[in-house]
Amino acid sequence: MATSDKAPGPVGATIPRTERRWALVTGATGGLGAAFARWLVAHDMNLVITGRDTMRLASLTTELESSGAQVISLPVDLADREARAGLVTDLTAKQVHVDTLVNNAGFGIIGDVGDTDPGRLRGMLEVNVVALTDLTRSFLPAMLDAGQGSIINVASTASFQPIPGMAAYAASKAYVRSFSTALSDETRGTGVRVIAINPGPTESGFFSVAGDDTTLTRRRRPEQVVETTFAALAKGHPSIVDGPSNAVMAMANRFVPTSLSARIAARMLGRR
Repeated sequence: MATSDKAPGPVGATIPRTERRWALVTGATGGLGAAFARWLVAHDMNLVITGRDTMRLASLTTELESSGAQVISLPVDLADREARAGLVTDLTAKQVHVDTLVNNAGFGIIGDVGDTDPGRLRGMLEVNVVALTDLTRSFLPAMLDAGQGSIINVASTASFQPIPGMAAYAASKAYVRSFSTALSDETRGTGVRVIAINPGPTESGFFSVAGDDTTLTRRRRPEQVVETTFAALAKGHPSIVDGPSNAVMAMANRFVPTSLSARIAARMLGRR
């Protein structure tokens, strides 16, 4: 079960009501997750932040609290289904209504499927696909009942084509983009907004975790991705690509045979 090292009172204690609404950002210790958290606090939101790095999570909590926001810090491994259930249970017990959900947590693996550790592969799919779906399903009904809310799912430009050398990662992000686009239509007219943000290479710890920090070195800043996200969310877009050059490449994939697109992607990744 998730535990809180920063929440006021014991686990299960009710959080005092405030004028600020609550947002939940998963994977908040990474560059993009922290950028989402800072944007939301700057726009008068209280925050629940999750991550596995407890020291970085504590540091971010202190930074965000200095702005006057309430922050609940929950070290959670989203690959663990019991931990995910514990996160939802904790927030329900505290009577924290999540008005904005940012499903940012996720990671990639660079390498051929046949050479990849099976446990690491399952863990990636558990976080990128299953956890994102679980959390969306957990918090969506209350948003629908309230007639308002936002769900931001972090996909990737990798979702637009198969990528040899990142086969499972690209497939997982294709799921995120498809799921989000369909959910945006399901929630149309309810007051709940859903968007998939599709960043290209971004300055974060992604490539180090994936196993090769020398790959795709021309990268956007996390703050640019966040600005793109909220501008598109305000316009009601179900999916958006961050950055003009990334958008052109994503569009071009629609006119290229899938097999050719896969080979091009592999060359860009330096795998072929």
